[in-house]
Amino acid sequence: MQDYDVGFAGAKTGLKRQFGAFDVFVMTCCTLIGLAIAVRSISIQNLVPGIQSFVPLAFLVAGIPAILVALCYAIFASSIPRSGGDYVFISRGFHPFLGFWASWTKWFGVTIALGFIAYTTAFLFSDSLSLLGVSRGYSPAWNTILTLVVLTICFLVNLTGARVLKWATRLSFVVFIAGGILTTIIGLIYGQSFFLQNVESKLGDQVVSSIFEAGRTVGSGNQFSLAVLLQAAAILFFAYWGLETAIAGSGEVRNPEKAIPKGIVAAVIFTTVYYFLYSFSVYHLVPWEFTAGYVNTHPDSSVLDLYAFILPPYALLFVSFALAISVLSDIFPLMMSVSRIVFAWSFDSMAPRTFTKLNTRGVPSHALVLSYLVAFLAAIECNYTGYFKVLDLATLSMLWTYILVSLSILSVWFEKPLILKKAMFNLRWFNIPVAVLAFATCLVLFGEFVLSSRDSFLLFVVWSAVGASVYYWIQRKRLSEKIDMQATFALIPPE
Repeated sequence: MQDYDVGFAGAKTGLKRQFGAFDVFVMTCCTLIGLAIAVRSISIQNLVPGIQSFVPLAFLVAGIPAILVALCYAIFASSIPRSGGDYVFISRGFHPFLGFWASWTKWFGVTIALGFIAYTTAFLFSDSLSLLGVSRGYSPAWNTILTLVVLTICFLVNLTGARVLKWATRLSFVVFIAGGILTTIIGLIYGQSFFLQNVESKLGDQVVSSIFEAGRTVGSGNQFSLAVLLQAAAILFFAYWGLETAIAGSGEVRNPEKAIPKGIVAAVIFTTVYYFLYSFSVYHLVPWEFTAGYVNTHPDSSVLDLYAFILPPYALLFVSFALAISVLSDIFPLMMSVSRIVFAWSFDSMAPRTFTKLNTRGVPSHALVLSYLVAFLAAIECNYTGYFKVLDLATLSMLWTYILVSLSILSVWFEKPLILKKAMFNLRWFNIPVAVLAFATCLVLFGEFVLSSRDSFLLFVVWSAVGASVYYWIQRKRLSEKIDMQATFALIPPE
């Protein structure tokens, strides 16, 4: 094999380390905190009858596997801080095939989800404009244009480099957190009597009574129990979707061995506390029976619809705008993340070398364009042919990746201990129990999603099979080119 070469695209990636720990924290929070908290915190009443007012507790339980997974990522990121994140972790810590396979499904799931997120953002901005009296009504053409404008702006922000990207995420973070804090404070200050008084004055006693009756009907025969709590937590874990997003850009973080663990762990803890306080304030203000009944008759409702009964127009406008920004802020780091996965493939010769090319701002522009184009097509699909559970597909691929990352911790503990010895964030003897618990909880959640979203699971299986075929085709092709891929994956990618 001495006549064979390794598959790296170059001695160095050429990426510039321009992000700090605070940027990792902000990008992670921007990905985590979006529409899910405003929708799931009330829709859970119909999805899991019997949860009643224990939704805040369910968010805390859902945060446990999220924190465990974040710890696993922190360990790897402090020992192998390379672009591509979990693709590199799994391919070096466990097996190259599993690394490519997991990142293949994740890239596809997240990239098409970007189209739906842009579509949702456009809808929310339209709602905000309607509060100002500017409304065009629903039009596929208008919504498509607005969706593609949102997606293109996020693409251009990423293309211009780290400086613009990090300030865009920071500004978005400040706006939507301000909206969330305002919502939380209002919910904590005013009680249920205040809410009901305003609702009755706007809807009438008879309508309010019918909503309460519908809510009691939804919850009838379903008492709160541990099984109900765990079922709700499994569904609410969706709110922790994308906790590892910023790690894909590890190759662009300053002092990554310390910055990434601090940023991601702090972000997941912050988000868990935020979810608890936000949902607690909602149920402090709105009786769970009213929430269940209202969602039963208005399935597409969010917390904003409930707060519209009590907020003055200017406050409602700000909260509505902040909600739109919270969804928009998802796109900035997610687009960066998926492009870095393609870059990492290309650097390992698992994709055409053109995707390693950087523009003058140090951005892998070709990889970014590819991800943008796929998201662009998905955005058009959302507007014309309907939403086909792309977020469920993305969640399945994320959970599958989390499972393999936790297994990779176990693998390196027994077979490649030098990787863990390099980790500056190391739980030492707690590495094993943390990885086992992360694996077990994510496996349970993965099973829950498979049972509840069989169509998305079928697409997940089909796309995984395509990824497996692509992997073995590339391996044979590189061997014919006298590139030793086994030796390539035995090495840590250069910085």
